[in-house]
Amino acid sequence: MSASAALVCCIHLIEDLNDNLVSLSTKSFEKIRQWMQEWLFLDGKEKEIADYLSIPNGFGVDGSLEKCIDNNYAYHRKCYMRFSDKTKIQRANKKIMEDINPVDVNTTVIRPKRSKAISWDPIGIFPPICVICSREKFVFERYSSKRKKEKLALCQTFTASKALLDSVIKKGDEKLLCKIQGIDCIAKEVKYHKSCYRTYTKRKI
Repeated sequence: MSASAALVCCIHLIEDLNDNLVSLSTKSFEKIRQWMQEWLFLDGKEKEIADYLSIPNGFGVDGSLEKCIDNNYAYHRKCYMRFSDKTKIQRANKKIMEDINPVDVNTTVIRPKRSKAISWDPIGIFPPICVICSREKFVFERYSSKRKKEKLALCQTFTASKALLDSVIKKGDEKLLCKIQGIDCIAKEVKYHKSCYRTYTKRKI
């Protein structure tokens, strides 16, 4: 970091805030990266910041505390508190759920039996959106000649989880890697369209 360079709040959410900036530590770096992964699936200004931070600029897949320091990143305590507000994250998750037809959610998502040995975090559960394409997808039914919304499938096996992660790494898909790297895709209920999964994980001959 240049001695003359000014520090900047990397999660600046409160306009006209002139409080003292706090230097990043190993703990705050990891926490900001953790909440960044939460906001990537949600909406609002926090998501815009998460999208920016997920690019390889310090907090991305190849990011490190040293890179962030080189980029003159710091944070305001109030911005940090807002970015890591669990209540706000829960509300944002709820809003996404309400924006999706509840009938579709009930009929397209089959939840696996939860192991008692797993500690479940409702904040970290993935929303009912395809983790690969991030949108609704329609398929043509031959027998009815109609277009129907393709159902979402849950990642329910270690093999499926590993195949997805391996494909993400091979493709160099940093945005998706940032979402699923280091997490238990089964416990966090990662969802995808089967057609998206097949295409994404298909090996080239």
